[in-house]
Amino acid sequence: LAWNEFLCCCDDSCSCFSGQRGDWEARPQNLSWEVLWLISGGIALGLGLESTGLSHTLVANIPFAELSPLVIVVMATVMGLLMSTFISNTATANLLLPIMATLGATVSTLGEIGGSKLLVLLVTFSCSL
Repeated sequence: LAWNEFLCCCDDSCSCFSGQRGDWEARPQNLSWEVLWLISGGIALGLGLESTGLSHTLVANIPFAELSPLVIVVMATVMGLLMSTFISNTATANLLLPIMATLGATVSTLGEIGGSKLLVLLVTFSCSL
């Protein structure tokens, strides 16, 4: 598939969803590059946390098993709320979700109330507020 054919294919598929042909001149001129860099940086940090094993190391070094499951859930939710107040919601979610998924899978007492699914959902909602 040549590059020109790929662009035509993308143009046709985009026109199916948007109802418009790909007019490169009609793209937004006031594109906020700061927001795009912030979102891409948050995604890169989240992937780095997961791929290097830093999220597992953080969870292993803090004694979460001694805490009540309700305390862990409240702490995670408040952390998501506070962080998303100061930085991008997307960047906060990308930073916290790998840690919360590891935390939910590691701490056995969280399994009683939903485990990693509950933590991921609550942190996702708290980051979007």
